[in-house]
Amino acid sequence: MTTRRWTGFVIVFACSITQVQAQDPSDGSRPNAESVTPADGAKVTSVTLRNWGRADANKLPVTFGQVFKSGDVPKGFSLKAIRATGNEVPIQVDAKATHPDGSMRHAVITLLAPRFDAKTPFAVDLVKRSATAVESQPAGPSAALLRDIEAEVVLSIDGERYFASARELLAAKNQTTWLNGPLVTEWRLAAAFKDKTGNPHPHLAMKSALRVYRSGELRFDVAVENGWAFAPAPQDYRYDVQVKFGDEVAYEKLNLLHHHLSRWRKVLWRGVEPKVLVNQDMRYLIETRAIPAYDLRVKISQQTLDTYAKALAVDEGDGNHRRPPRNRTLTGLGRGTNRVAGSGCYGHYTCDGKSFR
Repeated sequence: MTTRRWTGFVIVFACSITQVQAQDPSDGSRPNAESVTPADGAKVTSVTLRNWGRADANKLPVTFGQVFKSGDVPKGFSLKAIRATGNEVPIQVDAKATHPDGSMRHAVITLLAPRFDAKTPFAVDLVKRSATAVESQPAGPSAALLRDIEAEVVLSIDGERYFASARELLAAKNQTTWLNGPLVTEWRLAAAFKDKTGNPHPHLAMKSALRVYRSGELRFDVAVENGWAFAPAPQDYRYDVQVKFGDEVAYEKLNLLHHHLSRWRKVLWRGVEPKVLVNQDMRYLIETRAIPAYDLRVKISQQTLDTYAKALAVDEGDGNHRRPPRNRTLTGLGRGTNRVAGSGCYGHYTCDGKSFR
């Protein structure tokens, strides 16, 4: 029997727009999925942060998702972040899923990296520790946070203005808390756009995630939907749109064509976006069995990734991004040969001019 390894994920994972990549071992060997549960204080996995935004950042926040092997972070335990120097890094762990044994399966992790030089990678070990109550805080936004939040979407349709305000939705307690702890709070907000008299638009609605870091950064992930299936007179709309932080216009698009049963989305930051690349441990990701045992020998060149990214971002000038043509050829992305009859698989493939079996 011929053993095959998957390759497609290597390309997609490496150019992820979520800015999370994986560290791969140098020997390309298949990791052992069976391991001993780490003791309290033992390393579970590691991540390396790379700053590609600010020249010299101080207290740079970063949030990313992390999966874990069964038993690595048992019920009643959490994580701390430790540098090679032994210094701890402020961390918030929002657990989102568990294994059948109750141990942590997936969490959203937030780190606050101190003095993060743009040229030097920032390596952090995630170490198991006993959970404490200090991580939990009331789910509702504090008065101080509410005073500091001003994120609003404004649509102008045929001379009529429609609004959706994050502050108003929070004040009305119309939110779901997604992240909450000492470093960051994030709320999920959803509402129909309303005119100045409070009447809702029959088709257009906002869905958003508002993330507020205690260090002062604010991230607004907003989507505008034209997707009600059973509302009367469904139709396309043309409108002008502004996304604002107070009086500051963070995004503006004129004469945007919004098709029925579609949405558009923007992720915006108030102030300077903390651009951080998170390199996760590929070997550990495979050990969690969240992803298959990909062939870690395959290396994808930056030129190939740039070509792939450009092909996916086709803008025809109206603000609407579409897929590239089906028959477009992306040089260097790899093409299978020697197809195994009747299996739908390939026993041999090439990538960036190198052959693998």
